[in-house]
Amino acid sequence: MTAHSEVMTMKALRLDAVATSEATPVEIALASDSAMLEPALVALFSVWRNTSRAIILHFLGQGLSRAEQRRLETLCGHLGVLLRYHPLSPAAFRKAEQKDPDISLVTLARTLLPELVPGRVLYLDCDVLVLGDVAELFDTDLGHASIAAVRDLRVVELWRDTYHRSDKLRGHVAVMGDYPVTDYFNAGLLLMDCAAIRATPGLVEEMQDFETASRFPLLDQDHLNRLFRGHSRLLGADWNEIWGRSRHRRRVLREAHLGEGDSRAPRMLHYTGPHKPWKRLRLSTVTRGKLWAFLMYRRAVRDLRRSEQTWAAGSSARS
Repeated sequence: MTAHSEVMTMKALRLDAVATSEATPVEIALASDSAMLEPALVALFSVWRNTSRAIILHFLGQGLSRAEQRRLETLCGHLGVLLRYHPLSPAAFRKAEQKDPDISLVTLARTLLPELVPGRVLYLDCDVLVLGDVAELFDTDLGHASIAAVRDLRVVELWRDTYHRSDKLRGHVAVMGDYPVTDYFNAGLLLMDCAAIRATPGLVEEMQDFETASRFPLLDQDHLNRLFRGHSRLLGADWNEIWGRSRHRRRVLREAHLGEGDSRAPRMLHYTGPHKPWKRLRLSTVTRGKLWAFLMYRRAVRDLRRSEQTWAAGSSARS
């Protein structure tokens, strides 16, 4: 069976399941401009391939052309994904300042979700590849928390190696205040209870205080950690793994005596850093043991494009 025929078979099975299932749909959110549209579509495709329930997609788009919007709409139509498109105006983040060229201001769009989604939503960065069923994640018991995320492995590593003596760690310690710095989370995956966030007086407004967020090195990631410290649920580390670092993740968490997900295979790969897998292959990707994750991403891109070509050919034949 070819890759695209396998996808078409999966699509038929998924749509049949959606038609007969009364389970609550999984609501996910992606935010992108034109530069990150295809990675966003790859992320969506990977969610769809691995999710057992119907999907509602909240897509926050900035500056997408009509052709790019049609590509998104067509993909959602073929996957049976209910699309809710939220256009972002050019002035949406006018009070924000981009300090790092590798951190787009579009990531600030996740702070808008409590005003756009009635209940729960799972936000994903665009540079991810989902390998597990996010329906399980979506149903996580949040307890008294209104947000859930995965510990930031880089911060845990700094803490393990230097305790509080590292200059790089001091900023994270300041963000977390009296709470453990090892509770600092990576905002590339966020499970939000938007109703609970709205019910907290002033919290939505604080989340969208982009002027304050711009004072932090990591923008709204630092800002959100400050706002939700002590009120977030930590998820298993396998749900947000830095690409190509499975063994490293297990070792760091074990040595830091933090064991969430330390023995499980990754259920989401996060392609952090400037050297993305849709760019040319670098020698460091091979020497650092990341080639398998690089090739996995390239296969996902190939499967997406082949499926789009198959659907386009089918549409042309019918017309």
